[in-house]
Amino acid sequence: MAQGPDDLKREARRLGEAALQLYEQERWQQAYDKFTEADRVFHAPTLVLYRARSMANMGQVIEARELYRLLLREAVQPKAPPQFREAKDVAFRELEAIDKRIPAVLIRLQGTAAARATIRVDGEIVSRKAAIAPVELNPGPHQIRVTADGAEDIVEDFELPDADAVVELDLVIGRAAEAVVPPAAISPGTGPTYVPAAIAFSVGGAGLVAGAVTGALVLSSSSDIKSRCRDGHCLPEDESKGDDATVMAHVSTASFVLGGVGVIAGLALVIWAPGGEDSNARLSVGPTGATLGMRF
Repeated sequence: MAQGPDDLKREARRLGEAALQLYEQERWQQAYDKFTEADRVFHAPTLVLYRARSMANMGQVIEARELYRLLLREAVQPKAPPQFREAKDVAFRELEAIDKRIPAVLIRLQGTAAARATIRVDGEIVSRKAAIAPVELNPGPHQIRVTADGAEDIVEDFELPDADAVVELDLVIGRAAEAVVPPAAISPGTGPTYVPAAIAFSVGGAGLVAGAVTGALVLSSSSDIKSRCRDGHCLPEDESKGDDATVMAHVSTASFVLGGVGVIAGLALVIWAPGGEDSNARLSVGPTGATLGMRF
């Protein structure tokens, strides 16, 4: 015998009261099942509200959000009980709190097998868009598995907070891509570069400065020693100072030579700067110095 509307209402009310007792005992899954059963017997927005609350209390915030949205989309008849309209108002407020509890994961997949890889989270295949935009999941522990032909599987456990946050995962499947560093080159038409010349001038300048400083020290030391010499004979205690002055003289000479070579090299690099056009200038180096010639 088919039940009439009043009979269905009474049955739904009985199931709803039993579900509410389970809910108050924090037996969320059993309460959800009982509220769902009551809603199938006789639909009521209040039952949907408690189904959403039960899901939220179990940490299934994504499923709870869908139930809240379902309730908000529902049209309530003008003659419906005030509890039905109140359920929609409450759902609107509680949905805002649920949105703040939904985390997401952003998967950055790299490696030689990344293009052909399949991504599974908790056994379910997720779209490749997980590497572009965050994928929402429920809070708590999860497992990701990445597979690709010819590559070793990647399995990694991760935890998502009970909050509106994004957890980023960087995974490599296959071999890591090797960075290719192009060799330094001078593009045609970019003009000469004077960096090598600047380095050569710097070395040359340092050599000339060092030669000048050590030369001045040698002259000062020699003058001091000679001032104490008598009839071509110098003091025995000045012998070591004389040896030091001789060493400094050699250092000064070597520094001047290095400085000269650096300056000449700098001039050559200016004339024939890499990347520049052929020059009509010619540099000649001889025993007595360097000569720069220009052809016009």
